[in-house]
Amino acid sequence: MPIEDEAQVFFDKDGTLVGRREEGSLGADMLITREGARVEDVDLKLGRGWSMKKSIEIAKRPGAKPHQVRPYDPNYAPPGCLPGKVGT
Repeated sequence: MPIEDEAQVFFDKDGTLVGRREEGSLGADMLITREGARVEDVDLKLGRGWSMKKSIEIAKRPGAKPHQVRPYDPNYAPPGCLPGKVGT
């Protein structure tokens, strides 16, 4: 099963790949596909991530498979986790 990736991709509100920074588009740093099917949209974060409202908005887009990647920060923890104990 071939897995492919593509850097700096943009999707319109219907989940269709579009040109760079078209009006209303949403970009991802990397798109991962398997046999042509969208598996995951990866967004690398160096600073603050998406707000909860923005995360919900993005997840509602057709075909969206968002995943934010943040640098390790021992003082950061998602809601419900203790800092330094992410995933435990």
